[in-house]
Amino acid sequence: MSQHILRSLLKYGKASFLKDRVQFLSLNGHPPKLTIMIPAVLEKAYFDRILIDIKQGLFLDVITDIQNAFPQFRKAFTSYMKTIIKWNDLKHSGDGSTVVHAVSLEGYDDYLTYFLDLDKSLVNKDNRSGQIPLHLACLKGHSHTAQLLLEKGAFIDKTDENENTPLDLACAGGHKDTADVNLADNKGRTPIFLACEKKQKEIAELLLKCNANTFIDNEEGKRPIHCCCEVGSSEITALLLSHGVDKNQRDSHKSTPLHWACKKVMS
Repeated sequence: MSQHILRSLLKYGKASFLKDRVQFLSLNGHPPKLTIMIPAVLEKAYFDRILIDIKQGLFLDVITDIQNAFPQFRKAFTSYMKTIIKWNDLKHSGDGSTVVHAVSLEGYDDYLTYFLDLDKSLVNKDNRSGQIPLHLACLKGHSHTAQLLLEKGAFIDKTDENENTPLDLACAGGHKDTADVNLADNKGRTPIFLACEKKQKEIAELLLKCNANTFIDNEEGKRPIHCCCEVGSSEITALLLSHGVDKNQRDSHKSTPLHWACKKVMS
C-alpha cells in the first residue's frame, strides 16, 4: 500500500476501524493477517490522528488500540503527547468518562501517571454511572493501577449508582490481589478507618470478618480505635474491643482511645 493511501487512511479512517487493523513496523510483533503495517516515516502521522481522537473524547478506541500492548509504543506516544497536549485538551466521552477511566480500565500505569500529572483532578472524576477510575481498575483486577490511583488521592470509599465501592467490584470479580481490605489511600486510611470515621457498623463488621488489620497506623499515627473514639462511634469501638483490640494502645502522640473519647466529650 502506497504512503499516499496510508496517509489518507490514517487521516479519514474511523478510530474504531483503525485500532485493530494497524501496527507499526518498528514494533516487530506478530500481527494477524491483513494488518496494515505503518512504516516509521508515517508514525508521526498516526500519532497526530489519535491525538485528535483523544481531544474529541474518543479516547477509548485509542487506549484499546492493540499497539498499546507494546510498552515501547506507549512510551513513544507519551513522549509525543508531552510536546503537544495541554490539560484543557482533555475532554469527556459521551458517558462522562475521562481518559483516566480508559487507561485505568486497561491497567496502563505509564499512561495513568502521565495524564494525572497533566490534570490531577481527573483521579476522582466520575462518569454517568458514578464510577471513578478506581472502580474500573478494581473491576478488572489491576492491583498496581489501583494502588497508584490511591497514592494519587482516589477516594477508596466512593460508591457508584449501584452503591458499589471499588472494593465491592474487586470482590465481585474475584480479584483477590485487588480486593485487599487493607489497601490504603494517600492518607494511610484503609476501609476500616473509613468505616470508623463514618460510623458504619455493618461495614466494619464485614471488614473484620475479612481480617481487616486493626493495628495499622494512618498518616496521623492513629489506629482505627482511636478514630472511633475521636468521632464518638461507641458501637464500632465495642466491636473492635470484642475482636481483641487493645483499649490502652497509644497513637503517635501517646494518646489512648480514652484520651480521644474525652476530647470528643469536651469539644
